[in-house]
Amino acid sequence: MGITQLLFWFLTVMALGSALMVIFSKNPVHSILWLIVTFFSISGHYILLNAQFLAIVNMIVYAGAIMVLFLFVVMLMNLNANSEPQKNKWIMLAGTVAGGASAIAGRSSGRFSGTSDCTKAVRSTSSSSSTSRAGWPLAASST
Repeated sequence: MGITQLLFWFLTVMALGSALMVIFSKNPVHSILWLIVTFFSISGHYILLNAQFLAIVNMIVYAGAIMVLFLFVVMLMNLNANSEPQKNKWIMLAGTVAGGASAIAGRSSGRFSGTSDCTKAVRSTSSSSSTSRAGWPLAASST
């Protein structure tokens, strides 16, 4: 067993273990940190495959930029349920009734039945859209 195979199995165990820790961590900040470890171990696999550019891009883009944004968003969110104010049950009921009424009104307005004026207007102009009128001369001149 050569050094390449040892490194491969070490990185594989590290990637799978840290991926499992992402799933099973209770703290979202710890999950994000384990995800960074997963990305670094995947970058190690890229290096073993002689794809150094992919490894560097993976480290810079994913482990660097996107994970910092994830961490920033999680830290800005207030995940403490005890400090969140209790919502009034009447406001929640009013929101549910208003959402249901707007869904029923949207469904019964004729929008989905194909008889509204907007649908007729779209059907009358669909035979020659502005995109096709602009696209045909461009396609004809390039061929």
